[in-house]
Amino acid sequence: MAALAAVVNKAIADDKSIQLFFNTGKAQLGLALQSGTSTDDQPNNIWESGDDDYNGYILNPSSMAAVNYRGLNYVAAVTMPKLDNGATQTLNQISLVSPIYQKLSSTSLENTNVAICVTPDGNDGWLYHLSGQSADDRVLKELDLATLKTQNNTIQNVAPNASLATFYDADQKKRHVIYEGGGLIEFIIEDKQLFNIPSPTIAKNPAVAATYSASTKRAYLYYSDQDYSILRITKDQYGWAAAGTPVANAPKIAEFSKITVVPANGINHLFYIPKDFGGARIAASSDFKHVRDLIN
Repeated sequence: MAALAAVVNKAIADDKSIQLFFNTGKAQLGLALQSGTSTDDQPNNIWESGDDDYNGYILNPSSMAAVNYRGLNYVAAVTMPKLDNGATQTLNQISLVSPIYQKLSSTSLENTNVAICVTPDGNDGWLYHLSGQSADDRVLKELDLATLKTQNNTIQNVAPNASLATFYDADQKKRHVIYEGGGLIEFIIEDKQLFNIPSPTIAKNPAVAATYSASTKRAYLYYSDQDYSILRITKDQYGWAAAGTPVANAPKIAEFSKITVVPANGINHLFYIPKDFGGARIAASSDFKHVRDLIN
């Protein structure tokens, strides 16, 4: 899958600009500027490596995650470790790829998904990924971005290479991780509790993304279904809604695409590659579908 991760550029006033990161065909990190408002009124430049540039190290297919952490835009991805000549790769690496490159963790070859959760002020952050090759030993690893200490969380019914999404409930001050396990499952880190999310039509290895709104006190979870449509399901103080509903004006998602969401100016901004994308490579910001879903 094409990896995507979006973060609001706090250096631009009024959350008007979004930085959309993606992995290129050369395994490098690409960057596209997108509008954080209700219209495309911001510059939409794109930067990526060319065919004659060095090969990179970001796995494709895989996923990546981006957050504003302590004033910096952190981007994490699943990468290939540096190997000696003739050596065989036995592990995938979880790495910070922006603003600098740094190895953070490692995982088995089958796991290519990563997610990051941060507090609203950006002072605390945690990276999540799966580790283990079978249902019996598969765990959710948590890396504290401040201390770089890792701990394991035991979860159940985890699908192989399950998709991951996170959100931070600012009112309850709790971290939530969403993963695939037959359906979508919510794991609350602080409570060590699991909840099934109504999602009977999810795609196999679905694209998932989540965010939380302090203004509505709701979480918003977006996922792809078996028909490649984008659905939204919300959670309030009483729990998850009875079912997901199609996102208005959202074209179908490409089978190989991930999805990312970031809130700005009362809108959840979704980005993904649409199913009708016919290009061999991303060449312009317009190649990404930008769907605006009002926060309500």
